[in-house]
Amino acid sequence: MIIDCFGLLSSIYRYGDVAYVGGGFGVGIHNLPEAAVWNVPVFFGPNNQNFQEAQALKACGGGIEISSYDDFAKKMDHFIANPEEMSRLGEVAGSYVSSQAGATEKILRSVGL
Repeated sequence: MIIDCFGLLSSIYRYGDVAYVGGGFGVGIHNLPEAAVWNVPVFFGPNNQNFQEAQALKACGGGIEISSYDDFAKKMDHFIANPEEMSRLGEVAGSYVSSQAGATEKILRSVGL
């Protein structure tokens, strides 16, 4: 599924097996946790060094950096041939996002509330 309009992505990531999140080929990158929270591995471009979520997802295996269409196609072919790995890495991505939850509670505790 390819979506080319505003406001739908957060509602439809749950239906995917993987997600390519735009960005990473220019100066920015879009919202990676928005897709990863649905237990799908997340693809993104190579210019991601300044994005904490991209670095963390790559480190745990739930984020997959691609450098070109051919790189993406090769990695997708691997996932299609190995659906159990795709599912496992999706779970890893979702676990990463879950592990980052609770910021409001942490902030409130730190200010004594």
